[in-house]
Amino acid sequence: IGKMEDCLQFIKYDFPENTKYVNVVFEQNYLPYAGDTDFGGACVFFTNFYGPENITVSNCTFDRNRSLSMAICGGSKWNVKNNKFLHSEKIATTAPNYHIDLEDGWEYCNTINFENNYFDGNRNNLVSCAGIGFKFTGNTFGSTVYFWPRTQSYTFENNTITNETTGTPMCHFGFSDNLTKISNNTIINRSISMEKRYSSTPNINLDNNTFIDANVNGVPSGCAVTNSLFKTQSESGSNGKLRICGTFKNCTFDHTGGFTDSVLENCKINNVGTTTYGKSCIFRKCDIDNFSAYTGQKTKVVFEECDLNSFGFAVSTWGGAVDIQFLNNNITNTNGEKLIDLSLGKSENILIKGNTLNFPNTKNIINIADVSYSTPAANITVEDNNVTSMSD
Repeated sequence: IGKMEDCLQFIKYDFPENTKYVNVVFEQNYLPYAGDTDFGGACVFFTNFYGPENITVSNCTFDRNRSLSMAICGGSKWNVKNNKFLHSEKIATTAPNYHIDLEDGWEYCNTINFENNYFDGNRNNLVSCAGIGFKFTGNTFGSTVYFWPRTQSYTFENNTITNETTGTPMCHFGFSDNLTKISNNTIINRSISMEKRYSSTPNINLDNNTFIDANVNGVPSGCAVTNSLFKTQSESGSNGKLRICGTFKNCTFDHTGGFTDSVLENCKINNVGTTTYGKSCIFRKCDIDNFSAYTGQKTKVVFEECDLNSFGFAVSTWGGAVDIQFLNNNITNTNGEKLIDLSLGKSENILIKGNTLNFPNTKNIINIADVSYSTPAANITVEDNNVTSMSD
């Protein structure tokens, strides 16, 4: 425990003689359309506050703290490394109930490095409300990690985020600029989301991460998950089924779950049993192997310029009519699966155009034998395809 001297931050004093009022003008092309909501809409702050600098907190154990383990509201050039944050959930009963709380220090809370720290046994591990230039590397988290979008220009790399609590805690990445970098992390059994501060905030990608038993619940428009691996580690993780929502580029999927309002480009999808949800799912230039898809909603599903091997698509008996399109794909089914099986349900539109189809000569490519409670009503277009028959 250190001793602080000469730490006076606020003082009330009489105006000196000959004090003058000053009119300060900030030249800018436009007036601010909104100020800080925490300070009555203020757009400009004057202060002489000077935060603590060059602080190191290392090799410490924070154990069984009632509200939180560490709160930082200002300061710069801090290093928090090689610490353990343990067991606060046993007695934590008051807010904020996080191991680390980076509070509303704005630019006074900046350039703080968190390296090789271990978090265990708390419902919430980390919350960042605001600040700039934080760096998180080599940390192991065991519960919720939450960045509010007022956090600026932070780096989150080479961390491991597991789930050592009940339920599926959040992993939320809010951001304010395109200097934020989130990459090379391993995220296990989490519910993941992203959030822009404003609609005009520049886009970022979640790049080169590994997601194990993890749901991606949303990616803002213009942003993407790139060069990442998705897989199911065990049937117990996320109930063995994952939910994927957003735009994904150059990713590999080896999991069981569902795609919701997703766009997948140049992805590899292996040994996946999945369900499609939402308004549309688009697979473009993907390499898809041993894939069994199923839909139970009124939705649009498009496969375009993909390599599809051992592939099948079925429609739910009681689901809404779907729009299914296969455009310019190379499709090979060596396992005898039908390309489309509508005998279980119904469709609104089927378009199979410009594909190369390689199927066993004793198998149907399309099964549209509707049952009695499903009135055939689909518009079916099959044209410009090259069909090759194979021996079973």
